[in-house]
Amino acid sequence: MAFCINCGSELPDGAKFCISCGTPNAAPALAPSPEPAPVPVEQPAEQPVPEQAAPQSQAAPKVVKRSVQGGGFGKIMMIIVGALIALTIILGLIAIIKNAVGGSSGSLEGAGSGTALTEILDKTAATHYGGGTSKPSDSSTSSDDGEDFRGDHEESFDGEESADTEDAGKGDDIAGETAGGSTNFEILPWGKKEGGVEFTVDIPAGWSWREDYSWIVEDNENAVVTGLPFIEFKVEKSLDKFDKYKDSFENLKDIDDRVIGGVTMKGRTYKNCGYDKTQYLAQIDDERAVSIVIVKCDLSDGSVASGILDSIKMQ
Repeated sequence: MAFCINCGSELPDGAKFCISCGTPNAAPALAPSPEPAPVPVEQPAEQPVPEQAAPQSQAAPKVVKRSVQGGGFGKIMMIIVGALIALTIILGLIAIIKNAVGGSSGSLEGAGSGTALTEILDKTAATHYGGGTSKPSDSSTSSDDGEDFRGDHEESFDGEESADTEDAGKGDDIAGETAGGSTNFEILPWGKKEGGVEFTVDIPAGWSWREDYSWIVEDNENAVVTGLPFIEFKVEKSLDKFDKYKDSFENLKDIDDRVIGGVTMKGRTYKNCGYDKTQYLAQIDDERAVSIVIVKCDLSDGSVASGILDSIKMQ
């Protein structure tokens, strides 16, 4: 409690002037008594919560690796092996077909000196007659479409065929089916039973008639290497049959006519499959045309091949 210093009147707490006399209150104001601290409210004790163990992560399911066994793997391997075998067979067949169709160029140089000419002729004919074994004069055989493909032989003959080394040195007879002397034979159009032409030819010693190829061929062991000198006979219904591959002839030109067997035949020369060829052609009647092809033969006056042509008779 404070009192006025002038009049002594009691001053209210915090008064700055005496309310009685107006004297300023010089006495310091009493510091207010501190308020009592609030009594803390007791909180109920918390019950301890037991810690829960962290949930364990679920183990990933085990992946069981199963090796491919038994039938599955075996089937795969069988398919792979089968494919490889099939591929090998196909490649082998392709190589065989190429050799059969195209022949082996230059393979005659490696042929043995004892190789029989008969074997070489058989191989050559098998190649140029489409792999068949029928004779050109066999009237019971024809091509698949009925066309005469024997005419293809003249234009496709290449004179080369590799010798079979297994047959080399056997010493077979070099002569053909009919060797030397006057020989009669009939040439029919391919696949036909009639409409043929009968030939009579004087074949000199050292030459032979090969009915299976319709050739008069020189019996020459060197032919294994150098190619076969031969004269080939063909008969067709008309001359246009002999021009089937005319567009492929190289250096085609006409030469002087030649009388053969009493018939004037037109002559021409050309190159085909690497060989120079001379051909004489004639339509002897409405149903028969004749072709005589000469390959690797000297046709000069007095030569053996020229004498053969002069001896020919036709009917």
